[in-house]
Amino acid sequence: MTRFLIFAAMAPPLGFVVAFWVMLQLANWLAGGPTTFDVAQSMMLPTIYLVGLIPALLAAWFDHVLARHQVSFRIALTALFG
Repeated sequence: MTRFLIFAAMAPPLGFVVAFWVMLQLANWLAGGPTTFDVAQSMMLPTIYLVGLIPALLAAWFDHVLARHQVSFRIALTALFG
């Protein structure tokens, strides 16, 4: 149960930070465009939770199944497929 709460609480905001505040800035920098960093993007966080909650819970379920079967390299497999 704790695994699902951790994945649900951490995955959507972490994905938001990586997507909008890291990858988007790198793509704009490589393309030669201006940076689009804006604190107002954090207003999208409730929508990010709605969109990112289902994939986060599916990754938690996958991690739970791997833990129950005592699969080695569980963290790497969860990161790869989750």
